[in-house]
Amino acid sequence: MINLTKAILHILDGNAGVTVISAAQLDLADDAAYGYVCKHLEKAAGDPGLHSGEFIGVENEFKIKLSQYAREMLAFEPFSAWIAAQAWEILSNSNRPDSSDLLVAEYFEGEKKMLAILKCTGKLGYTHMVELDEQGQQVCRIVNQYDILPGTGQKLDEAAFIEVETGAVRFTEKPRTVDGEERPLFTKGILKCTSGVSAGETVELIRSIAETVAETYGVDKTAAVTRAKAGIAEHLDENENLAPFDLGVEVFAGNEEMEREFRRQASAAGVPERVSVPKKLAVRTARSQKIKTDTGIEIIFPLDYAENTEFLEFVHNPDGTIAIEIKNVGSIENRG
Repeated sequence: MINLTKAILHILDGNAGVTVISAAQLDLADDAAYGYVCKHLEKAAGDPGLHSGEFIGVENEFKIKLSQYAREMLAFEPFSAWIAAQAWEILSNSNRPDSSDLLVAEYFEGEKKMLAILKCTGKLGYTHMVELDEQGQQVCRIVNQYDILPGTGQKLDEAAFIEVETGAVRFTEKPRTVDGEERPLFTKGILKCTSGVSAGETVELIRSIAETVAETYGVDKTAAVTRAKAGIAEHLDENENLAPFDLGVEVFAGNEEMEREFRRQASAAGVPERVSVPKKLAVRTARSQKIKTDTGIEIIFPLDYAENTEFLEFVHNPDGTIAIEIKNVGSIENRG
């Protein structure tokens, strides 16, 4: 649950070359403003594509200002104005300028004080217009409406979340070029930070590595992937932080060589030792397993059934083929 305490909106119109730096915060007593900001915060903060990052350099300007902000030596409004100025420096000189609004917000996740930077790219919409025709009669028309804020159901392409006390960073950004050089908004711009593997990428890497190791050692790769997903789900049922390297023991229990190979490949792929996984991704990972045979048959089954031979069994035939037996079925329903 998000507790929104402060928010401010700055206009950065790269198409028109115009900026408007707001001198005052949004009125959060206004239900429309409060609801809009909260919904985007919740959606963006739960994105499994968020990368972790660490500030680069002792003299990192954002890190210094964040420390001043945490100690109440820098107020919210001037801090947000500085952030907007850094964003404008990149957006106005980018190879693809756009019309955007920059939302900066302070909120709490439980006891954690957070700062959010949300780039809201303007959208093209439509509205009605009433005009008078030559006879003086009212005529309703459909016209373009430019620079509309993205709806609360839309995903923001660029957003950053910083824990105020610890400086822990999570973000997502788009490739961006300035004067022929790569200048993404956060890693090379506002935050100047590193970019780690995201939670979504971590889960996919674990699945892929488990499959590769199983195939290399001649083990059932479907069972290995299922155990990997089940292990992820079990860990996340108790804690939102996942320790990927520990999963090798669960997936390849009893085979130390395969466990070591799993850890080696995970390390080589840049899998982090610990990663925070959003609840939505945890639920999706735990829900089901999808497989496709070389004959074109696709099967989706609950993860709990993967190694329960009362309902589903994979039989390895002497000729190397695999038979899939679906058991104890009371009825079949067509879905297509």
